[in-house]
Amino acid sequence: MKNPDFTFNDVGTIVFLRPLSKKALKWSSDNINVSSWQNPVCIEIEPRMFEGIKEGILNEGLTIEKY
Repeated sequence: MKNPDFTFNDVGTIVFLRPLSKKALKWSSDNINVSSWQNPVCIEIEPRMFEGIKEGILNEGLTIEKY
């Protein structure tokens, strides 16, 4: 089985999104505004914003799995 492009962990108050592939890094760079204090290796997202981001990832043909 192919490795996912992204993994995520929803801890309730925040969702941690990890872009793993080159395509995922490019997509997240193009589509998610990461604040200077955030780590682009593990992007912190408010849960209410995550579903739209997840939908965008899937619509682009990228894969995402919970970790």
